[in-house]
Amino acid sequence: MNKSGCGIKFIPLYCIIIRHLYLIFHRTKDGVYMKKAGKILFQLSILVIIYQVGNLTVEYLHMQIPGNVIGIVLLFLLLWSGLIKVEQIESTVGFLLKHLGFFFIPISVGLMTLGDIVITKGWILLVILLISAFIGIVAAGKTTQSVIEKNEKEKVDYHDHAL
Repeated sequence: MNKSGCGIKFIPLYCIIIRHLYLIFHRTKDGVYMKKAGKILFQLSILVIIYQVGNLTVEYLHMQIPGNVIGIVLLFLLLWSGLIKVEQIESTVGFLLKHLGFFFIPISVGLMTLGDIVITKGWILLVILLISAFIGIVAAGKTTQSVIEKNEKEKVDYHDHAL
């Protein structure tokens, strides 16, 4: 049995990445794949360092926030300040986003093992999900409307009124 309490072994993301990089290295003939693999490894190391800094920050400051959340906030601040450019992590982020569905497999299996709880108290979870989805939709709609209104106002301000 693993930590999730079920007999299924999950393939960690780093195993998928290592297998992917092995296939890249294995097919290399002219060094093109080797260069791409090196780029992905470098970008992945940047993301892992940011993640670990978030974990160490939480551990050192005894915060009640998960370390990966601090890491995401740190990544956002680094991107926003320009210390890290999107191009510096783009290839690896694209790979991770392409395999995003794998992150939901452990959650789904975990829910299957808690079927009796979901059946008895699932309606509470459903209400919470509906309310949070509604709040998210309203927030996204209001934000979009304000951005559109701001853009329309800027267009009106830049009209040339010369005769």
